[in-house]
Amino acid sequence: MARERRDVDEMASMTIGEIIRTARNGRSQKAFADLLGVRQSSVSRYESGKASPPASVVDACMRLVHQMNAHTPDAAAQSAVRQRPAPKVARPEASLSRSGLSSAAHRARPNSTPRMPMAKQDVKPDSTARRTVPLTILDARWSVFLSVALSGSFSRAASALDMPQSMVSRSIAQLEMQCGERLFRRTGRGVELTEFGEQTLPRVARLTADAEALADDIRSVRGQPIGEVRIGLLPSAVKRYAGPLFAAARAHLPGVRLHFTEGASAQLEEHLREGRLDMALVLREEESAVGDAHIVARVPLHLVGPRGEAPLGAPKVRQVREVREVREVREVREVREVREVPLASLSGLPLVVPSRPHLLRARLDRLAAEHGLDLNVAVEADSVDLQYAVVAAGGGFAIASVLPGQLGDELTSARIVQPTLERFVVLVESPRRPATRATEAIKHLIHHVARTVGANG
Repeated sequence: MARERRDVDEMASMTIGEIIRTARNGRSQKAFADLLGVRQSSVSRYESGKASPPASVVDACMRLVHQMNAHTPDAAAQSAVRQRPAPKVARPEASLSRSGLSSAAHRARPNSTPRMPMAKQDVKPDSTARRTVPLTILDARWSVFLSVALSGSFSRAASALDMPQSMVSRSIAQLEMQCGERLFRRTGRGVELTEFGEQTLPRVARLTADAEALADDIRSVRGQPIGEVRIGLLPSAVKRYAGPLFAAARAHLPGVRLHFTEGASAQLEEHLREGRLDMALVLREEESAVGDAHIVARVPLHLVGPRGEAPLGAPKVRQVREVREVREVREVREVREVREVPLASLSGLPLVVPSRPHLLRARLDRLAAEHGLDLNVAVEADSVDLQYAVVAAGGGFAIASVLPGQLGDELTSARIVQPTLERFVVLVESPRRPATRATEAIKHLIHHVARTVGANG
């Protein structure tokens, strides 16, 4: 028992790469990869810290190290530990995947922090600050089940989990043997859930979410959020939010790693439903569609066209003095000129708009019916960049949310009024991902960054 506790303490002071190198014990990378059931290339990335191994791999390596020590004389084992070279470069390893499984030794001591001898930490050996063994809450094979269910393919799940397809197939076969029922049936396009699999999926998803939340709480150091947060951003939001959000997270949440994804609103919504993202900034065309989402910004719709073209050539100009509440402090923004064009002026104009069933197109169709407008769709283009390119070439006028400095020299815009049309940038959370300290902290940080960006124009 004393030897086992000593092994745990020694391995807790090692990095993940050092544990894996020690467990390999002179084996070739190919032989070691076959033993662990991973790709040979993964072993090299795990040892160098360029990739994070699954918790099952870490557990297997720690068992191998313990078995080695069990057959090594105490003096020799202690000498080997003392002679272990220190890491050459202070490089943080990537965080473990969000499977509800983690290595507490990895979480408690990143490579970027110099190691301090226990005597200098002023803690007792039996105190709650002592490092713990790797944390396993759920069988890792259920994470494989969820990945296969989400991707609909063993090969795509293997790629996402960074493991051989044979290991994915074996994990599913073992689960089916334990359950006594088939979880998947093969199709020409991959696999799909059986009736039993459909019944099992939501309960496993809830258990996994609870396990991830519990693991997040356990591995959080002194209450600091730790883990990966996957965020989706609209193309129009990337320049405004991605840089400031990354900088703020690095400064205030060093234990949180951000994973950004760019996509159209509909694509991001799909990723949220499938659990590929924790949260995303998406568009809602009308306030009634916001629901339980958090409004980050209100952006007016503009008519965009070439400079000098009617009705943008001689627009009505008014002075605007905007007042915002930022952290209970009233802030008056600078006075600026805003061009305006009545909604009725759009009647008969050649428009460059997205094709149906885009939400903006549906909104324009409804407005045309309500206000008796002649909606003249000249060109259909399904991205803002495409619409601007067509407009610049003389193809008509676009209707979009325009950000400062976005149009360049060729185009200009005017805010649509009578009535004023607004869109809503909202923060939507995935119903299939757990709410952790990290996701809650990033959610609050997004609102702070949005207020700061909005206050700065």
